[in-house]
Amino acid sequence: MEKFAFLQDQLDALQAEDLLRTLRCIRSAPGPTAMVDGDSRGKVNFCSNNYLNIAADPHVAQAVSQAVRQWGYGASASRLICGTMGPHVEVEERFAAFVGKEACIMFPSGWMANEAVLRTIPQKGDLVLMDKADHASIIDAAKAGEATFRTWRRDNPDRLRKLLAGGDYRRRFIVTESVFPWTATQPTLSCWSS
Repeated sequence: MEKFAFLQDQLDALQAEDLLRTLRCIRSAPGPTAMVDGDSRGKVNFCSNNYLNIAADPHVAQAVSQAVRQWGYGASASRLICGTMGPHVEVEERFAAFVGKEACIMFPSGWMANEAVLRTIPQKGDLVLMDKADHASIIDAAKAGEATFRTWRRDNPDRLRKLLAGGDYRRRFIVTESVFPWTATQPTLSCWSS
């Protein structure tokens, strides 16, 4: 398999630079602490999206269990075909009312939300300006859309001003994050602590 030897070379290079990422198996319910791989000691979990440990809340578990018994598991289709079910509509209506808006749509992940927004709202002839440290989902979504995109760094507002002033674009969108879990100079970070 010499024709694929370049893949091993790439893996070796990542390993040498301490940039090789590997899967880690969680052996406990995800929460503020978790059992990782074969380690018998719990580790503090700094990388989960379960920030408030809501996934382990007994009320949430009971509601999910009841919903599965009533509605089954999964939507069985995309929302546009026949996958929009009563609970989807109810939670979106309740959330829209909560934030005082006409309507809302919820996505299963931030990645999907970024894809939906950045691939549909900015159009050909528009400019999307992204912070270089934006999450990969933002970058991938902007690249997949029809708008032109450029990057800037939040520590260089002059470049942003120049990009906003230049070019013949219909609309300009500035896309950035409120919290940057990664930085352009720190591509990997440890998410676990003993």
